[in-house]
Amino acid sequence: MHESYFLITCTEDGDIRVDQYSKAELLTTLAEGDHGKLEFMGKLVDEDPMNWKESGCLLIKGDIAVPYPKTTATSYDVR
Repeated sequence: MHESYFLITCTEDGDIRVDQYSKAELLTTLAEGDHGKLEFMGKLVDEDPMNWKESGCLLIKGDIAVPYPKTTATSYDVR
């Protein structure tokens, strides 16, 4: 399994966008300027991307985690 990079940006229209890239894809995208001028945040300054600077973005490295349901039961018997 390879790690992915998630680029989170907010457009001028207020649309929040999440793009997933491999490392090679990300470097190519950044070099080609597909997202225009970006200002990468070193930490999450506000949880709502609509409050970020116009060119602010967040880059997260990792894997998507999907929780799975577990069945647990507790039963009692009284005699």
